[in-house]
Amino acid sequence: MGCTNREACLYADVCESTFYDFLKDYPEYSEKIDIWKNYEKVKARMVVHKALDKGDREMAKWYLERKAKDEFSTKQEVDATVNNRVVIVDDLPDEE
Repeated sequence: MGCTNREACLYADVCESTFYDFLKDYPEYSEKIDIWKNYEKVKARMVVHKALDKGDREMAKWYLERKAKDEFSTKQEVDATVNNRVVIVDDLPDEE
């Protein structure tokens, strides 16, 4: 489920110390655990990929807004620094 080691131990009702003792005895499981932690992310990416293959326009829009932000983001980023200082709008001098 992409859990931390602590969360996985809580879910499995196993003491963390028992988990880490196990890893000391069977270090080859460290790599497997890393793979298991990333499995949910891979599954989610597969769902996105399948939706894109089916021509899902909403998914395409969502994907581009996140992966190609410079071209497709709906949010605007504002740089409010002047001479390496953050400028508060209320402190700006009045225009003449």
